[in-house]
Amino acid sequence: MHPPQDQPSLIERVERSLVLLAVLIELDGDVHVPMYERFEAELKALRSKEGTKARARRLLDSYNRVDDAPRRQSRSSIASSWVTTVTALHDVEQHQRRISRLTLAALPRIDGVDGDVEEST
Repeated sequence: MHPPQDQPSLIERVERSLVLLAVLIELDGDVHVPMYERFEAELKALRSKEGTKARARRLLDSYNRVDDAPRRQSRSSIASSWVTTVTALHDVEQHQRRISRLTLAALPRIDGVDGDVEEST
């Protein structure tokens, strides 16, 4: 799923969030450092994912060229590779869901949402 043309990509939004968090760290101190580190890690993962997608596109393009196409695999070999890939993706998705749940549980609660944090004066 791609963002609408008038909205920035997820990478751009995370980069902007890092700038905002840097300002908050300067204003409020270390309280925002854990969130900044989390966003940095997410940005690194997003960039890595984009690089992986580009490599996958290049590989697919190399298979689509008739004149220099790599040797084709048998159907059973392709099916076996596909099952292995889908299983690995499923495992990664489960891991990412667990990380998201843990991250959300660890984030500080926003004032007014759950009432746990009171505004300092």
